[in-house]
Amino acid sequence: MRNYLNTKAIPCGQVNEQARKLKDASIVAVDVYLNTPSYEWPVVFIVLKPGITKEEILPIAASRCIASLTIITYKDFGSHSSESFSTEGTRKDLCRKTRSPTVGIDLGTTYSVAAVYRNAKIEILPNNQSTRKSTTASCVSYGEKELLVDESAKKKLIPNHGNVVYDMKRLIGKTYTASAIERSEKYWNFNLEPDVEGNLLVEVRSKYLGKTYHGRPEDVSTKVLERMVTVAAEALGEKPTKAVITVPAYFNQAQKQATLDAAKKAGLEVPELITEPAAAAYAFTFDKNRLNGYYHLLVYDFGGGTFDVVVVTVDNGKVKIKAIGGDTHLGGRDIDDCLTDHVSSTIYRKCGKDCTVIRRNKTKLMQKVEEMKIELSNSLETSVYIGDLFPDIDEEITIKRGELESLCEDIFTRTIELTKRTLSDAKMSPEDIEEVLLVGGSTRIPRVRQLLHDLFPSITLNQTIDADEAVVYGAAIRAAQIDGVIKADISLTEATPLSFGVSMSDDRLSEDIPRKNSVLDKGRVWKPIRHREHLNSATDLYGKMALPAADTSVGTTYSIDAASPTVGIDLGTTYSVVAAYQYAKIQILPNSQSIRKSTTASCVSYGEKQILVGEPAKRKLLPNYGNVVYDMKRLIGKSYTDPTIEKSRKYWNFKLEPNGEGNPVFEVEYLGKTHQIRPEDVSTKVLERMVAVAEEALGEKPTKAVITVPAYFNQAQKQATLNAAKHAGLEVPELITEPAAAAYAFTFDKNRLNGKYDLLVYDFGGG
Repeated sequence: MRNYLNTKAIPCGQVNEQARKLKDASIVAVDVYLNTPSYEWPVVFIVLKPGITKEEILPIAASRCIASLTIITYKDFGSHSSESFSTEGTRKDLCRKTRSPTVGIDLGTTYSVAAVYRNAKIEILPNNQSTRKSTTASCVSYGEKELLVDESAKKKLIPNHGNVVYDMKRLIGKTYTASAIERSEKYWNFNLEPDVEGNLLVEVRSKYLGKTYHGRPEDVSTKVLERMVTVAAEALGEKPTKAVITVPAYFNQAQKQATLDAAKKAGLEVPELITEPAAAAYAFTFDKNRLNGYYHLLVYDFGGGTFDVVVVTVDNGKVKIKAIGGDTHLGGRDIDDCLTDHVSSTIYRKCGKDCTVIRRNKTKLMQKVEEMKIELSNSLETSVYIGDLFPDIDEEITIKRGELESLCEDIFTRTIELTKRTLSDAKMSPEDIEEVLLVGGSTRIPRVRQLLHDLFPSITLNQTIDADEAVVYGAAIRAAQIDGVIKADISLTEATPLSFGVSMSDDRLSEDIPRKNSVLDKGRVWKPIRHREHLNSATDLYGKMALPAADTSVGTTYSIDAASPTVGIDLGTTYSVVAAYQYAKIQILPNSQSIRKSTTASCVSYGEKQILVGEPAKRKLLPNYGNVVYDMKRLIGKSYTDPTIEKSRKYWNFKLEPNGEGNPVFEVEYLGKTHQIRPEDVSTKVLERMVAVAEEALGEKPTKAVITVPAYFNQAQKQATLNAAKHAGLEVPELITEPAAAAYAFTFDKNRLNGKYDLLVYDFGGG
């Protein structure tokens, strides 16, 4: 009869109160024993009224945090029996019922969709605002007075042209100089420009809420995800807080991180990102009850903005990616662009009208072309009325399916070449594949299917799952698995699409982990061929390591998705320093660029062609006068009118002024433009340098840091510091005040943990 209360969930002092509340549930009596000689832990005994069963009382007990209990039943002549029960299973059931389900979201280039596992099946969640029933247009309109998302935003493409942004999946996580962006920029109606770090900014042409809007691609994706949350909430009756989100197989880490950032801003926790073709394979395996047996599956995913192809082996429910191929800038949009160029040149040749001069006409033509592409998948020809673009011309242009196929043949054959290469990577031939699964709207194009049939002549292309829904279907299955709702014995092993290795002396990559490999850890030993030779990591895993002698060897160990250590960073006014706990002691991490060995000057130089941080920036104080900034700890999180700023301004070489919100900013000349920089932007650069210092010393890039702040920092200053860390790619589990950190160090280092004593910390730093 010994049963225990969950003391972690509820303090012992509250056990009696919580247990006695069970009397409301048709219980005759309740006795609670706390730390009695007979019972070391809390015990709950209850006596039920006649007619009340344990099935009725267990959910109530579970909801009261009672982990286990003993039910006493009295019989005739004073005899009784007792039975002990655990509420663990009941508590899990209650948890699943009261917690909002994790949804699956396919965040697409042109359209997005959400799904959930409910009532023992996958439900594609309807969008009441969409003409396509379940999809959401990945499109955002920034108007003078309001922001619109979805179909309502798409309708603004013409009246609000230049202020409607889309195709963010092609931009997210990329730098401004990416060649693929330059290739497509002429087809977009919105402006793109770099920020001071070379990252992409989207600029809308008119005022949004009274201001010129500049935002990152992930900010736009946030708005789309917020709309997906609303769609899910309307369908489920509750707002989801977690989502498994799909990404292209060829997304790199920066693109994945930007997607996670967008989700976080939309209020979503993402327990897992899953690649789109893997999600589709998951959906096929689960939906068609193909869990048993051993077979090979090829997923051909040709969507609106990206192309992925994977070879999958299914072995009794174990879904393993054998090889990955693809292009993050190859999709239906490229077909649209190709057709747009053709129609535009035809109109110019026939009528002398240039569709690209007036942006409104350009937008109209793009919409017409998308409709034509879809029509040509179902009919042999279609037409566009020129009068819709130029009212004074009463003519139309007819486009035949054969013309489209000829114009876009390079795009179609590119996907087949990537498919063949992926088969080769998997060491398979087309004859080894038993199923070809078609995913993405562009797979509806007849020429695409013909080319696939030519490559796989003995296979009927699988279209059993809707091409637009296969990816989100798989994401919803994975989400339900994470929630513990689906018990099916199905697992997924993904593979890395890129190679990991060391740059050799002849500029070759050692390829220690080839692309398509699913091995999580692998090592290799290297010897230098010259004294103090540098090993350069081609994948930015290590930075540079100088090897002292020719007989020294260095081991490289790769760990994909391994958690990096949390470091400590003292973000100082004049100098900053980083440390980590290694080999049972605290290690101050060296800075190879600093004459002070371990410190980094908290100083940033904005030059015409580059940004310098640390000692190199400090050396530019005279030659780059006015564009070298420092002392950010004295500015961060403060308003322009703060008296301490007024007092110190005459000593600074940089120009300080207020922005529209009354916060201090300073102007610097960089990349041929004048930029307004906030103090936290400078701190971000210093923190990025600290991350690089740590990476050089540790051999892996830290993603978490405990950062110190002055004891008298207010909430605004702390928040600005956290913002700087976030922009530097750091998660901050905790800010700690500098004197508290010093006391912590003394207590730990001097082994003064025992005893009671008073300690005064006198902290007189640079700022």
